[in-house]
Amino acid sequence: MLETTPPDGWQYLGAHRIRVEPPDLIRIEFLGDISAREMSTLGDIFLECVEEMSWVMVSADLRRLGDMASETRRAAAQSPSMWHIHGSVVWGANLHQRLITWMTWHAMTLIRRGKHIPLLQAVVTEAEAEAWVARQRQERAARLAGNKDAPSV
Repeated sequence: MLETTPPDGWQYLGAHRIRVEPPDLIRIEFLGDISAREMSTLGDIFLECVEEMSWVMVSADLRRLGDMASETRRAAAQSPSMWHIHGSVVWGANLHQRLITWMTWHAMTLIRRGKHIPLLQAVVTEAEAEAWVARQRQERAARLAGNKDAPSV
């Protein structure tokens, strides 16, 4: 599915880079256009990670993302594995990319009414993305510890 893991842990899906960081994080660096086939493979990777780690978040660097054609967005929406993660934080996106991301996500929430919808957060910097991941971990730890005031997701 992915090319051999280099020493720094990054694997390649076409031009895009992916690194799984146990216990609960998948980092993705999009480099250029993403095809429907690559999006489908990404969904398979998410499913493998959920099966191994149970609770998974995604941090996606969109600074160098190219085009995401309608076929690619459709592949993401139709991949059942995309819906098993806890949530995603995207960062580095330009205004157009943020708008496409939000419009696609909100359309999917309408289609998936009554089913689990992973969280989606768009931030500007990698530091803000790291802070979002840290908050999700803290909130999960509080829920697991039985803190009734912890946000439920």
